[in-house]
Amino acid sequence: MRRRDFLLSPAAALLPPAPAASFTTLVLAGSRPLHRLAALWRFGPPLRVLARAHTDWWPSASELPPRWQAWILLSSGGAVLVDCRTPAEPRLPRHPLVDALARALTAPSAAAA
Repeated sequence: MRRRDFLLSPAAALLPPAPAASFTTLVLAGSRPLHRLAALWRFGPPLRVLARAHTDWWPSASELPPRWQAWILLSSGGAVLVDCRTPAEPRLPRHPLVDALARALTAPSAAAA
């Protein structure tokens, strides 16, 4: 039986509806973007953090790039896209997500991408 035929059949009505994954975008601009991210974060612990620096950034093992994007996958099945458009402050806030972002942006694999 083809998938299309199954979805049109009465048996498809017995399937539970698929949960809709939530997707949120946060844009960080202005001073102290990572402090703002820590203050805005209400999504729970991240399952996975994928980050990339702006293409103009020279890879550094100690400094965070001034502009970057991150996909943060959540255990609930949702995702958060964070778009940072301003340099990070010198003293990072103590927050698990900020630590994960800093590791992702300064990791050798992120620098090679």
